[in-house]
Amino acid sequence: MCFDCWLKRGSPKFNTAEVVEAAAALREVYEHSLVGGALHVAVDDFNVEAQTVRWCLDEMDKPGQIAAFGYTPEAVAAYRRAGNLLLALPSDEHRAAAVALHFGYWRLYKIEKSAPAPGRGR
Repeated sequence: MCFDCWLKRGSPKFNTAEVVEAAAALREVYEHSLVGGALHVAVDDFNVEAQTVRWCLDEMDKPGQIAAFGYTPEAVAAYRRAGNLLLALPSDEHRAAAVALHFGYWRLYKIEKSAPAPGRGR
């Protein structure tokens, strides 16, 4: 996914469990393929619209496609899981945020509540 494509979409950042889970699933996709495998058109080319993600999954399921591309059963499972998690997100912007999070265009920061210094507050 190109950084400029994400910027043109307004740099969406949704820190939700669903977006984080979809981004994590994309990590597994890229363990099987450096270019996004069956989801290449959606994630590597940043066509994150639901119809494109669905098209990628449908294309993978056409007779002979899995064998033609040499996808392993583990890769197919990873592509299906990530694709379905992306489709479950409520908008294109949420899908863009998940893909961008995977590629490191934005990061999650957890702010931990620290104990007050001795003698200051409870």
